[in-house]
Amino acid sequence: MELYEQLQQRTGVAIVGPPGSGKSTIRRILKAALSQRGQSVAEYVLYPKAMSRRWLLGHIDPDTRHWSDGVISTVALQLAAHPHEMCSWAVCDGDVEPEWVEALNSVLDDNRLLTLPSGARVLLPRGAHFLFETHALHHASPATVSRLGIVLLSEEHSCAEEVLESWLRKAEFESELGKLALPLLHQTTKKCIEWFDKHKSDVTMKIYTVTMVNQILTQFEYVMENDASNVGISPEELVYLAIHRSVLGIIKESALDAFYTEISCVECVAGGGGGARTAGGQWAETLYVSARLAHCDLVLRAALARRAHILLIGPQACAKK
Repeated sequence: MELYEQLQQRTGVAIVGPPGSGKSTIRRILKAALSQRGQSVAEYVLYPKAMSRRWLLGHIDPDTRHWSDGVISTVALQLAAHPHEMCSWAVCDGDVEPEWVEALNSVLDDNRLLTLPSGARVLLPRGAHFLFETHALHHASPATVSRLGIVLLSEEHSCAEEVLESWLRKAEFESELGKLALPLLHQTTKKCIEWFDKHKSDVTMKIYTVTMVNQILTQFEYVMENDASNVGISPEELVYLAIHRSVLGIIKESALDAFYTEISCVECVAGGGGGARTAGGQWAETLYVSARLAHCDLVLRAALARRAHILLIGPQACAKK
């Protein structure tokens, strides 16, 4: 409702919140609600960070002096072609930077007139809007921020537990081992969320709780598919493997004991978690895979199996490649 009300008053609206907070979700919900009421919505999603300013706004060829429209100018022309009664959104997903957003200040005013670098002017209809999905507006100038309606999704009110609950309701495992592990996974993941909220200074990089929950669930699904068939493995060990492979890598070594204490409901964690790493390395073709690399390999395989994006972080010569 807040997004809908802002769109009634402003040409440009910024949805600000951390990753996984539901910025895209509320936009899709509003689009679905308008569609059910018979209101057609045209949507153009842009990623300004993925291209240079000249390709985003347009450029002049230095040899032929021919003007080529950029992505934003092309989308603006398409928005201008829609009838006034039709809703049309240009969604800019990513960081809001002055390098390109300052060019939109004229269209964010009440006159809705976009002035292109070529000197051409495009008048947008009443139903056309610019939406910005970003995690912060630190780099936007006061001139831009004052023209925007802002929907703020606070970092303090994360929907991580809702994501966990939704996954648990949909989870279906045929094996008895998986059914026994689900309550333990639920309890332990909630303890992880509480620990990370209280110990934000004890991690090597900032991680959002929704991202952490998704990583734990990704690793648990992979463990269930590949390790659950091992004879003698317990539900506690399955949950520990998922926790170990997903979050232990970003916790500072000095805080590991505190983390183990917090999630001590899992029996194998209290016992030290044997079996999380292999005892020694092995040769894979011409590459020696140490125990540390073998552990990382399992983590990467789980992410690839779910087709998730991967970010490798580490100092030089730590075997990222």
